[in-house]
Amino acid sequence: MWKNESNFGVFYKERAVDLIFKGHCLEDFFEDMLKDLSNKYGVKVDLEVLDLYFDGLELGRKASQDFRDWISEKGGYEKNGYLVFPQD
Repeated sequence: MWKNESNFGVFYKERAVDLIFKGHCLEDFFEDMLKDLSNKYGVKVDLEVLDLYFDGLELGRKASQDFRDWISEKGGYEKNGYLVFPQD
């Protein structure tokens, strides 16, 4: 894992769900991101938009993929270029 001074400051080599930074578990961070993305885009988000979202946070494509994997573990899925969020 490398740290830098920007935004959430984490670039990593390991799965994001295994990391903790600044006292904030990344699982909780992903929960917050899911809420934010759901508020902005509804029940699904374009995968390219998702990558841009993570790039904007300076977390990169690895974080985007880990988020997608995490969503899949929670019952979401990818279809036709979109990430469909899990439904309660």
